[in-house]
Amino acid sequence: MHNARHSFADLARRTMQEDGTITLLDIMLMLGHSDFNMTMKYIEELSRQNAAKPMRAVFNRKNQQDKP
Repeated sequence: MHNARHSFADLARRTMQEDGTITLLDIMLMLGHSDFNMTMKYIEELSRQNAAKPMRAVFNRKNQQDKP
């Protein structure tokens, strides 16, 4: 259940960023949070995770190019 909540929060965050049809308040209400700070913890954590994957791709590509 915890993973499903994080997956939903990530999808909602991306929707908010890409087309602005929902707000952080909407995400907070959909997740059932009574504290905005809890919603921000979800959003910030998911943002960091999403940044890590592209960074690994960049560095893995460089490492593969360096190999003979």
